[in-house]
Amino acid sequence: MKIAFALLPLSLFFGPAFTQTTKPLDLGACYAAAREHAVLAGQLPLYQQQNGLKLAQIDASRKPELTLNAKASMQTENVDLGIDNPLFQSPDLPLFQFRLTADAAYTLYDGGMHQAQREQELAALRVQEQAVEVELRKLHERINQPFFSILLLRKKIQVLENSRKDLLARSETLDGAVRAGARLQSEAERLKIQITRLEADMDKARYDIRAMFRILEALTGERYDDQAELLIPDLSAFQWQTGLERPELRLFQLQQDQTLTAEQLLEARRKPKAGAFLQTGVGYPNPLNFFEDQLSPFAVAGVQLSWKILDWEQTRRDRELLQVQRALIETQKAHFVQQLNLLDGKYQEDAAGLEALIRSQEAIAQRQERIRMESAAQLEQGTLSATDYLSELNAELQTQLQLETYRLQIQQLKVDFLTLKGLL
Repeated sequence: MKIAFALLPLSLFFGPAFTQTTKPLDLGACYAAAREHAVLAGQLPLYQQQNGLKLAQIDASRKPELTLNAKASMQTENVDLGIDNPLFQSPDLPLFQFRLTADAAYTLYDGGMHQAQREQELAALRVQEQAVEVELRKLHERINQPFFSILLLRKKIQVLENSRKDLLARSETLDGAVRAGARLQSEAERLKIQITRLEADMDKARYDIRAMFRILEALTGERYDDQAELLIPDLSAFQWQTGLERPELRLFQLQQDQTLTAEQLLEARRKPKAGAFLQTGVGYPNPLNFFEDQLSPFAVAGVQLSWKILDWEQTRRDRELLQVQRALIETQKAHFVQQLNLLDGKYQEDAAGLEALIRSQEAIAQRQERIRMESAAQLEQGTLSATDYLSELNAELQTQLQLETYRLQIQQLKVDFLTLKGLL
C-alpha cells in the first residue's frame, strides 16, 4: 500500500504520458457496453424463444388432427321393434357395446384465423422487444452522471494543481527571504499550509474519480483505467432540435399496430369455417348397421361447415374496445411528447444562463489574475503579507473552479438534451 501511495503523485504529474497508452473511453461506447451488460437485455432472446414456440403451436393447429377413441358400455335393455311375424324376425341387439375408432379432421378453410394469429403473436413480440429497448435507453441517463462527474473532478484537479505550482514557486522565494532574515517564518508556513490543503483537495478529487469509475464499471461490466481519456460527442454543430427519436414513440406505434392485428383476428373469427373429417374403426355391434350384431369394421367421411351467424354484437363491442384502446395509446403518446417539449424551454434557458455566467466569470477571472500577479510581486518585494496573498489566490482559485464548472455544465446540459430527445 505504501508503494501504491508513493506512486500516486507520479501518475498525476506524468498523467499525459500514461494517457497516450491508455485507450480513450467514448461516451457512446459506455452506452453500448451498459446495454449489453444489463440483465434486462437477457429478456430479448427469451421473448424470441417464447414467440417461436407460440408460432409453432399456431402452425401445429393447422395440421390434420388424429385421435384414437375407445368406448365400451353395458345397458339394461336395447331396441325392440315389437314385431311378431314369421316372415321378419326382430334383431336381438346385445346389451354390451364396444367401439374403437380413429378420427381424423383437417381444416380446409379457417377464414384467415391462422395468419391472423401469427400476425398477432409477431406484433406482441415487437411490442415486448421495444418495451425492453425503452428500459435499456434509460441507462444513457445513468451513464451521463458519473461520466461528467469524472470530467468535472479532473478539471478541479487541474485548477488546484495550477494553484499548487504557483504556491510552490512563491514558497521557495519566501523561504529564501526567511533565511535572509527579511521575512518571518510564519509567513512561509502559511503558504505551506495552503499547499497541503490543496494537495488534500486533489487527493479527495482523485478518490471521487475512482468511485465514479467504479460506478461506470458496475453499469457496463467493463474494467477501465482511471487515467483513461474521456471523450464526449462533438457539440460544435449543436442545435436545439425539436425532433424526437425516443424509443417510446416506436413503442406507441407498435402498440397501435398490435390493436390492428387484434381487429384482423376478430374479422377472421366471424368468417365461415370448412373442414373435412374421417372416422374409421370397429364396433360391436356395427354402429352403422344395427342389424349386424358382430364385431364389424366401419368408416364415415365427409365435410362440415360452421358459421356463427349471431354473436349478440360481441364482435362489434370488441371492435369498439380496440378503438378505445387505440385512443388511449394516442393520448399517452401525446402526453409523453408534450412533457418532453415542455422541457425544451427549460434546457435552453438554463443554457443561456450558463453562457451568461461563463462570460461574467471569464471577466472576473481575468481581473483576479491581474490582481493576483500584482499581489505576487508585492509578496516578493515584502510589501504584502502571505495571508493577503493567499486571500487573492483563493479568490482566483474559486473563480477558476466555478468557471470550469460552468463550462462543463453547459456541455453536460447539451448532452442531456440530446439524450432526452433520443439523439444520443
